[in-house]
Amino acid sequence: MTLKEQILAAEDIPSELVTIPEWGGVTVKVRGLNAGEFLELYGDVGVAAGGDKDKAIALIADRDQGTVNGKTVAYCVLDPSNGEPLFSTPEEVLAKSLPVIARLAGKAMDLTSNPVAVKENLDETPASEPASKSQ
Repeated sequence: MTLKEQILAAEDIPSELVTIPEWGGVTVKVRGLNAGEFLELYGDVGVAAGGDKDKAIALIADRDQGTVNGKTVAYCVLDPSNGEPLFSTPEEVLAKSLPVIARLAGKAMDLTSNPVAVKENLDETPASEPASKSQ
């Protein structure tokens, strides 16, 4: 297996099993958003906030939460037996109970790295040593 294949095969997005009493006690797998999904939903926030954490939080709060929660649950709620998404579209998700959808979207976001924390980690990460040159 090549290095690239190893990286792409790595399970680096956290997930948890969550039981939903309102759905008859079924258990679903909830994972965090991957980078592409996160950027689709929130990619413009960092630029618009100009690095201001409070402004970024306000911009996220101003989003259409129905759309964001619907997309988040459609992306992140999986069948634990095969890892496939349970919902095909955000519209399917939004036909279900709001408290359940909000809880599942919240869990997915808890499992997704906060963009402010990611930037802080990048800022604090020491520069790696340059790779040695082969002679």
